[in-house]
Amino acid sequence: MTIGPNVLLDPSRDELSVAEGVWAVSLLPPTENKSRPRVVGVRTLETIPVPIEDKTVGATGGEGYEGGVVGGRGGVSRETVRRVIKIVGAVAGEVWEALEGVVKAEREKQLD
Repeated sequence: MTIGPNVLLDPSRDELSVAEGVWAVSLLPPTENKSRPRVVGVRTLETIPVPIEDKTVGATGGEGYEGGVVGGRGGVSRETVRRVIKIVGAVAGEVWEALEGVVKAEREKQLD
């Protein structure tokens, strides 16, 4: 999720309540030819409406209406989208490396 220039990978409920953008990034694992995960899809998710007094206000300042929220204007910059993809790809690469290490250790343990 994003708040201004900040990218949060595991946001709390309170952080989500002020999100300007919430993202789902789909990746393929690294291969022999590519050492980094490959991005295959990026989707924005609807930000969570925040109830304030008798109104519901969207996290980006949108006005509430019965049954939902109209989002604020402006959106998220392209640079922020690029940063989200870069950060998610880097973290996913680290996770895959760690998982490969666990699998390797388990295989060696079974051989002993």
